[in-house]
Amino acid sequence: MTKPKCCCVIAVVFCLIVLSSDAGASGKAAFTVKDAIEMVTFSDPYTRSSDAEAQESPDGHGFVVVTTRGILETNQLESSLWYFSRDELNTFLSRKRTAAPEPRLVFRQRGVPIAMQTNSYGSLITDVRWSSDSSSVMAQVEQPDGNLHLFRIRIATGNVKDLTPGHRVDVRAATAGGGTVAYLFKSVDAVEKSPARDDVAIDRTGQSLYHILFPKSFPYGGPVSEPWRLKIRSSSGSFDLPAQPGVYFPITAVHSFRPVISPDGHYVLTAISVPDIPTSRRSYETAQGAGITKDGQSALGPSGRTYDWPWQYALVDVRKRRAAPLFNAPTGYVAGYGDVLLASWSNTGDRVIVINTYLPIDTQDAAAHSIRPCAIALYDVSNSRASCVVKGTSPGKNVYLLSATFASSGAKIVTQWLEGSKERIRTYVSTNGEWYELSSAIRDTAHDSVRLYLHQDIDEPPTMWASNGLEEKLLWDPNPKIHNTRLGKGSVYTWTDSSGYTWHGGLILPAPL
Repeated sequence: MTKPKCCCVIAVVFCLIVLSSDAGASGKAAFTVKDAIEMVTFSDPYTRSSDAEAQESPDGHGFVVVTTRGILETNQLESSLWYFSRDELNTFLSRKRTAAPEPRLVFRQRGVPIAMQTNSYGSLITDVRWSSDSSSVMAQVEQPDGNLHLFRIRIATGNVKDLTPGHRVDVRAATAGGGTVAYLFKSVDAVEKSPARDDVAIDRTGQSLYHILFPKSFPYGGPVSEPWRLKIRSSSGSFDLPAQPGVYFPITAVHSFRPVISPDGHYVLTAISVPDIPTSRRSYETAQGAGITKDGQSALGPSGRTYDWPWQYALVDVRKRRAAPLFNAPTGYVAGYGDVLLASWSNTGDRVIVINTYLPIDTQDAAAHSIRPCAIALYDVSNSRASCVVKGTSPGKNVYLLSATFASSGAKIVTQWLEGSKERIRTYVSTNGEWYELSSAIRDTAHDSVRLYLHQDIDEPPTMWASNGLEEKLLWDPNPKIHNTRLGKGSVYTWTDSSGYTWHGGLILPAPL
C-alpha cells in the first residue's frame, strides 16, 4: 500500500487547531484528528489571506472555487470544483431570498497526492483559469503518478477532457480562446534508483533537491532548470515552440508570465529569450541604475534554461506556426522592475497591451543617458508599430502596476496601480497618437459589484462570503459541525535574539475546558 500522505498535506491545519480529549464543561465535543483531516478547506483562492476573492468569469455570469478535504477511510484527498451563479447571488444579496444559494458541483478528483505541495491547503485541482468565452475552465489535475495533466472542464455540462492524455508531462500556464489552446509543458522521466550500497558515489548533477533527499516521495527528479516548451493547439493542428533543438521557453517567464491568446485565436502573445545582448543595450537602465550587459550572464545564454538571461515578449502566428519578437527589446524582469508581467488584447484583436518592457533603442530618445522600461506598451498588429503609453516608475517610489486592459470600446486603457497600501484606477486615452491620463481615483472596494471572498486562517474555520457593496452575507460554511467543537487559539509572535536575528513563531493555546 502507498505510504499515507493525506495527514501530511493537512498537518499544518491540524497542528494549529489544538485538540483535546474530552467534551469539557462547555458541552462541546473535542476537535479530533479525524475532524482535522476531513475538514473542508478552500484551495482556490489559494491563500490564507483574508478577503481573497474567487475567480469571476469573463462574462461576469459566475464564479468558481476549489475545495479540498481528506478522506480517512481511503487515505485520499478529495478536491472539488464548484460554481456560483451571479444571478442567484444578486437575488440573495438583494434580500429577495433568505437562504444562501448552494454551489453547483462541476468536477471532482480523488487520489493520494504525490506532487509536491507547499501549502497545507494543497489540492489535486490547481491553477484554475477561465476560458475567454466563459464556457469552460482550464485546470491542472494531479494524476495517480503525481504528474499534472491539463483538463478542460465545461461549466454547464461538467464534461471533462484531458488535453494531455497518455503522456508523462507536467503542464503550467494553460490558456484558451478563439478555438486555440496554449500551455507550457515539460516531459518528466523517472530518475534511476540509487544503488543499494552506501559507499558508492552517485552523480546527482541536474536533479532536484527534492528527489535527492526524498526519492520515494519525488521519484521524478527533473533538472533545476526545467526544459519547458510551449504547446499550441488549434483547428489546424498542434505544434511546439521553440522549434530549435536545445532552446526552451524562458525559465523565468514560466513562473511570471502566462501566454495570452487573441480573441480570434490567430495569435498568441508569449515569451522568448533575448537572442543576444549587444553593446547598445548598455543604455537600458536596471532598477539599480546599472546597464544590462553580458557581464555576469550565464554561459548558457539564450537557451532559456537560466534565471539571469533576459527575455522578451513575442508574437506567435498560429496559422504560420512562427514566433517573432514583439519588438527587439527585453522585459524589465531581470532588470529588477516590479510591475507585473501581463498582456491584454483588444476586443478586435488588432492591438495588444504588454506591461513592464523596454522598447527598442531607435524608438526612444537616443540621447538619453539611460532608458527605463515602459510600464505600459502598446503594439499594433496591423502595422507592427509600438508605442509607450505610460513610462515606468522608479522602484523607490513604491508604485507598481497591477493590470492594464482595454475598455470595451477599445478607445481607453484602464489600469490598476498599487500605491503604497492603496489601489488606484487610472484611465488613459489617445489623441493624435499621444496618450494622456483622463481620470484617476482610489479604488473603492466597498462599492464594487458582487464579490466572493473567503475567510480562513490557522485558527479561523473556512467560510465563503458574498458582498455587493451594500450587503455582506455569509454564503457558505462547508464545515457547520465545527462550531460544536472546542478549538484552540493561535497567535503569531515576532522577536529578536541576542545576535540581532528576527524570529517568527506561532503560539497555540489549548482549547478551553
